[in-house]
Amino acid sequence: MMTRLNGGSRVGDDLFETALQTFLQPTSGPATKVGVLPLEVRETEDGYEIAAQIPGIDPAAVNVTWAQGTLTIEGERPTRETEARVHVSEFAVGKFRRTLRLGDRVDGEKISAGAEHGVLTILVPRAETTKPRTIEIKAT
Repeated sequence: MMTRLNGGSRVGDDLFETALQTFLQPTSGPATKVGVLPLEVRETEDGYEIAAQIPGIDPAAVNVTWAQGTLTIEGERPTRETEARVHVSEFAVGKFRRTLRLGDRVDGEKISAGAEHGVLTILVPRAETTKPRTIEIKAT
């Protein structure tokens, strides 16, 4: 189902959907190869907000890097050490890595990140060249 924003045309909507799918395309294959890192990506007027679930992980142990148009989030969920006999364990442990190709649509120099209550939030501002602007029409 396609939702048209601001009365947009189907062609415009298709272009937006194609751009969004390219934006969300992982570059390192399925997340399950290394470890699952659930993400939520929201688009705002100023850019994108990426949220990742990192409960129980020290934010200082998570690395967020930007290189050549690619954002990478990686770290390791610690193993719970215990001498007790474990009957059931569904906790995810081990290394995780997610990579998103963002290209030149964003300003990589202004990316910021913070963590609160087990959620890592990365703010990715749009590049100035991709923001809409009004063109003044001059009378001749």
